[in-house]
Order: sequence, then C-alpha cells, then structure tokens
Amino acid sequence: MHGEPPASWETGPRAYRGGEEGSPKGRASIRNVGFRRSPPAELPAPPAELPAARPPARPAGLSACALVLAAASATASATGHATGPDPALDARNFQDRNFQDAVRPFVARHCAACHDAQTREGDLVLTGYPNAQAALADRDLWEYAAERVRLGEMPPKDRPRPSPDAARAFVGWIEGELGADDEADPWADPWADPGRPVLRRLNNTQYRNAVRDLFGVDFPANEVFPTDAVGHGFDTVGAAQALPELSLEKYVEAAETIAARAIAVDDSLDPRVRELGAEALEAPFRRGAAVLSSHGDASGRVDLPRAGRYRLRAGVFAQQAGPELARAAIVVDGRALGEFEVSATPADGGQPLELEVPLEGGERRVGVRFLNDYYRPEAEDPSQRDRNLYVEWIEVTGPLDPPRQGSFQTALAERFAHLPEAEREGAILAYLVRRVWRRPASGAELARLAALPPDGAHPSERLRLQLTALLASPHFLFLVEADPPGLAPGSVRDLTGPELAARLALFLWSTVPDKDLDRLTDSGQLCEPEGLVRTVRLMLADPRSRALADGFATQWLQLTALAQCSPDRERFPTWDEDLRASMLEESRRVFDAVLREGRSAWELLDADWTFVNGPLAAHYGLEEAAHSGLEEEGGEEGDFRRVSLAHTPRRGVLGHAGVLTATSDPTRTSPVKRGKWVLSVLLNAPPPDPPPGADVLDDSPEARAAAPLRQRLEAHRARPECAVCHDRMDPLGFGLERYDAVGRWRVRDGEHPIDATGVLPDGRRFDGPAELVGVLRADERFPRALTEKLLVYALGRGLGRGDRRGARSILAGLDPEEPALFDIILEIVLCDAFTRRRVGTTR
Repeated sequence: MHGEPPASWETGPRAYRGGEEGSPKGRASIRNVGFRRSPPAELPAPPAELPAARPPARPAGLSACALVLAAASATASATGHATGPDPALDARNFQDRNFQDAVRPFVARHCAACHDAQTREGDLVLTGYPNAQAALADRDLWEYAAERVRLGEMPPKDRPRPSPDAARAFVGWIEGELGADDEADPWADPWADPGRPVLRRLNNTQYRNAVRDLFGVDFPANEVFPTDAVGHGFDTVGAAQALPELSLEKYVEAAETIAARAIAVDDSLDPRVRELGAEALEAPFRRGAAVLSSHGDASGRVDLPRAGRYRLRAGVFAQQAGPELARAAIVVDGRALGEFEVSATPADGGQPLELEVPLEGGERRVGVRFLNDYYRPEAEDPSQRDRNLYVEWIEVTGPLDPPRQGSFQTALAERFAHLPEAEREGAILAYLVRRVWRRPASGAELARLAALPPDGAHPSERLRLQLTALLASPHFLFLVEADPPGLAPGSVRDLTGPELAARLALFLWSTVPDKDLDRLTDSGQLCEPEGLVRTVRLMLADPRSRALADGFATQWLQLTALAQCSPDRERFPTWDEDLRASMLEESRRVFDAVLREGRSAWELLDADWTFVNGPLAAHYGLEEAAHSGLEEEGGEEGDFRRVSLAHTPRRGVLGHAGVLTATSDPTRTSPVKRGKWVLSVLLNAPPPDPPPGADVLDDSPEARAAAPLRQRLEAHRARPECAVCHDRMDPLGFGLERYDAVGRWRVRDGEHPIDATGVLPDGRRFDGPAELVGVLRADERFPRALTEKLLVYALGRGLGRGDRRGARSILAGLDPEEPALFDIILEIVLCDAFTRRRVGTTR
C-alpha cells in the first residue's frame, strides 16, 4: 500500500477519529472485531407524550404494538375513560388485536380486490392471514406492502383512497411489529447475527488482478473463462457463481500457463529437438524428400516455448545442372536467415545445413528455400537440363540459452538468497502458500506440495509444478473461511486476520492482499479496531481502490449495459466508440472523486460538477468549460478534466450520458426504462416484471407523428394491471425527458415540445431533471439503498432482515445531511457482517 488519505479525511465535520474522545462516531458506536456495542448505563426516559407516528422502545416481553396499546390504556384510565384490554393479557393477544383492528379491515377494503388468492395482481396475495402470527411468517411481503402504502403508490389512484389515519395504522403495525428486533432490548445490536456466508469464487476481474499483483503476469481472464454470472446486481455474489467441469479444466490450464510465465525453468540444460520429416513439409514429396523444382519453400510449423537462441538444421541434396551449384536458405516465417551452397547429389545423401539464431516463442514456420532454379530443356546433355532441390528433414533444437527470469522469480531468489540451500526450497514454498492461498499452510499441506515433483527434477521445475497446484486449488480460487474444530454450529466467531485481509482486499481493491497487508495481519494489528480503521484509510487512499469505481459503481449504475447499446447513427450521428468509452469513464471518475475526497454520498445524486474529455464536453455543449476546467486531470489533450455544471441543468448521475443512454432505446428515449432505473438503482425498490401479454408501445413513424411519446405511454398504461407499476415508473422517467436517447439536452422531441413534469403516487410534483433530483434528495431511501448495494457487493450475498437493519444503523451513526461515502464504506468494513461469520453455515 502506498499514499496517504487526503486531508479532508482528517478534519472537518465528517472526520472519523477512530475512537478518540469527543468523536461523534468513536469506536463505542461500532461493533468491531472483538468489541461489542454496550448500552448506556441508563436508558433514556420516555418523552412525556408519546409521538403518534413512532411507538416507543418496548420493554422486555412486550411487542411494540402491545406497548402502544398499553400506553393508550393507561392514558384512558388517567382521564376517566374505559381502560380497554386488561394489561395482563399476553403480548400475543395485544399483537393480534391490533392486527385484527388495523390491518385486516384495511386489506379487505383497499387490497383484496387485486391481491386475493384468485386475482394475485403482481403475484402479491395479502388475504388469507387469519392472525398476526400468520402475517409475521411472511415479513418481507408485508414490509413491501407497507412501503407501497407509505409512498402513496397503493391503492392505485383509480381506487378509493384510505384515510390518513387508516394508512398510518396499517403502516404503523407493519413497521412496528415486523421492523422490531426479535429481542426486547432496544439497544440490541442489529448485527447480532452476521448472516449466512456463501462460498465465493474469485470473479474474472479479481482473478486477473490477483495474478498480476502476485506474479506480474497479465492473464486475460475475461477472454479465457466464461462470463461471470450476476446475482443481486453484482458479479461478486457467491450464490450466482457456478463451476462447471469445463470451467474447472480452464482453471487448471490457466494455472499451468501462469506458472510457466512466472517461473522460468532452465530448459537449455537439456534442449529439446523438434524434427520435421519430409512428409510434414508443405512441398511435393518424391524420392523420400520434399522436392523444390522451382523457386519456393518447403516448410512446416513448430511450437517454441519461449524466446531464446535455437539451432536450425536441415538435410538437403540437389539435382545439379547449369554453371553453378544449387543454393538454399533456411527461412523462418518467410524470412531468409542464411544462404548455403548445396554440393550433395542424390548419390551422396543429405548435406546438413546449420545455423543458430534468436527466435521468439510461440508457433513459427521453419523451412528451406530454393534460391537458384535452372531449367534448360534444350541442353544436349540431359543431366544439365534441370536443377532441383530436395529437403529430407528439418530440425529445431533449443532453446540453447538460459531463460531470462521475470521480476517475480528474481525477487523470490533475492528474498531467500541468505538461507542455506537445504532450507531454501521449503521456505520459498511456505511463502508462496501464504501469498497465493492468503493464509499460512499447515505442515501436512506443505508436505503434500513438496512431494509433488518427481525425484531429480530441477528446483525451478519443482517450483513451477507446485505453483500450478497452488493456483488450481480451491484455496486460491475461492474465498475459503474454514471454521476451527470445536465450535458449535450456528455460533458466531471473529474472522481470523488472513480471512479479514482477504475480504478487505477483494472488496476495496478487487484483488488479493499485498505484502504490506499480510504484515499487518501477521502482526495482529488488523484485528485491532484502530489498526483496522487505519488500514482501511490507507487502502482507500491507494490507487488500487479505483477498483470500487470500476467494479461496484459500474455495476450499481447498470453501466455494463452500455456495451450493448447501439443508438441509431442516423438520428445520433455523433455516437461512436470514443463517446461510449467517455460516458463510462465519467461515471467512474465521479464516484472515485466522491469517495477519495470524503464527499457526501448525496453528491452522487446532486453534484454540480463532473469530469469530461473533448468528446464528452462537445456532447454536453461544454467545450469552453472543458478547456478551462477547475482541475486538470492530465497534461495531454483529450484527458478528463473536472468542470462545473453550476450554470447548467445537469446534476449528478441522473445527468450522466452513460446512464441516460443505457436506459434508452436505439431510436428514442424510454421513460419506462429510466423510471425503472431510478426505482431499482437509486431507491432499491424495483418494480415487478410486467405481466404476460403486456402491450408493446407503438413506435411506428405514423404513431410518432400523431402524438408525443408521453401521450402514447399514457394510453399504454390505461390497463389497470399496467398502471400499478407505470404510475411509479413513468413520472420519474418523464422528469428526464429533456435528455435525448444519448443524453444530450433538448427542448423538443421532433415536432412536439417536451413535457418533463411528473406527479408521483403520493402527490409530489416536479418539472424537469433538476426538480426530480430535489424530490429524490428529500427521500431518505437513497443513502439506504446505496448502503445496501455496497453491503451486497462487499459480502458477496443477498441481504437478510438483519443486514437491512444493519444498513439503517450504519446511516444512523453518520451525519444524516452529509453522509460521506467514505464513512459508509468504513462502517461496512467495521460491521459484524463483514468482520465475523456464523459457524458451519457456508453453502
């Protein structure tokens, strides 16, 4: 690791002090490796008046709703009114009474028509729950329903609206009961269960980066291995990863290739001879040889293991004629490397031609060329009428010189040069296991690896074979976290130092731990709270943390779809591959800047600055700004520069051309795709898939001329089963209609003026992208959605209820107005779901 974090990480309102007294986010607020959050000595006194919208913390043995009912009963008694249910009733009765009073009538009146067992609109059934206990068994379903009602999206706008009190009672029961912790303690740790881990494999990017960082070998994993599967939006999710037999074979072949490039074996001590017989040469075959009756080559292919010096030999003879002897040349890949006189005749047998030359490795074409053909059919002496060349065999021997060691092998030799030869091989093997398997090896493992090569093999040959075995092992390919013996299944344990280091490196760098991280692990500093915080800060300051922008941000923003976009070149003539690449790079750089500069996560949504190069500046109409940017990122023309958007309507990722292009059709914008993107990406509230048989929008030239896109979409969503989702998606997409299908600003769509107004199901209105950003800026779901997405990417699995509560607790410890992206990532690394694991539950 190298580099220091920017000064903005040390000072200011968002600074993280790692546990210093007075810090707003000291270590007492974080459950870390070996540490647990402790409740205060005294619980805070309840307010004199209970707020209507949020029930108070519940005492032991009572549910949240039971406490609300008990408090209401006490108030009624104090005022002389009937006290209602007996406070001695079991908490379950209170829970069920509220369900019967608030939830079932609401469902019957506002939900059952579309969401009963027969209709199943959106595959959502809310009927058939006789009591609270039955509902509690389907927590996710009821939480989804509460969210839709809370946002005013349900019931549909064409249905009678519930009264505010009825909606609050419905949502309040669900959020109170289902959102409450299973434990009664209001200070209970949301990370009490770190969740079920899954066995994760290195994805292609992580594999390539790991091989590069370990051995200095650039291996094109994306070209060799199958494309990584995606789960929950990311290619780091273990449940989506498969390992078919064909892939396993490719991993073994890759291990052999990488080991051969990392460890050079001195094959010059016993150079291999490659022989091509006459029948293997591309030339007519006669008299046991390849015959060249005119100018030309007799050649064949050989595969050379590496660059080096090789001995080339050929056996030839000639049918002589004319005033001079036959002449021949040895050729490699069509280039003559030597010229020889051939005096041998068929009666003499083959004459050897020989030379040594440097050759590149790989497949080479080696042959013999006939240089001086002679043909005089009118000559009186028949023996002087025709000169021909015959080639009996060709040999390529080598390499003859020792191989040049790569930087990895040289560094390895220097590192252990001080050890006696008898100890050196074992020490090198143990070191390689520690680096490649990301943990120390056991004695039994080292013994098995040491016994792999045959007796008498050269040390480099043994090392290459051992490295092949290490790279083909599950301990390299997978993030293996083996539980020590004796722990009870289902219990929770801290990760070991090497396990934590591996998670950190894969999350923040998309690679394996480096030697500096290994040293921190071996010294125990990584498992100390202050050491972990310090390490994360250094890792995020390191250029390798750009992997978060390349890996997380690209997938989170769904910009991988940009590679398949093909905008109509007639309608969008400025579209080309350079512009596509520039769009992707803009979003990466903005995310990286927000992270590195300690900026608020909200700036991803409303930043009034961005990064552009020449093509993107012209696309945005920012040519002058690009050449007088606030901060130049490089000295060469065409480099990206930071520019201000303060005097433009473009803000944050909703104004990034890559996002706008990836959510459009080839010929036009798609408010539906853009609205769905906002819901799925920015709010983590994706709509369900469209029902079977949903109409396709008429986009013919006649339809476009007859009505603007907005009117055609309104007709499309007239079907009630379509309106449920389109009422959520389309207004958000309409807010972005002033951007065309490749993200350029516009005021008209053909002959029609742009209407960029939107009305959300809860009545909120906006006009254009700037006001849409303002609406989203006021919605607390964005930072929570971002945190949950980062958790999925970091943990390599989908989230459970405890994880979602944990995401809320992460944000609760940050500045709600300016939650720094850096702080969110730091808190994820410090949370129990990242630093601990449940025993015996890997699947």
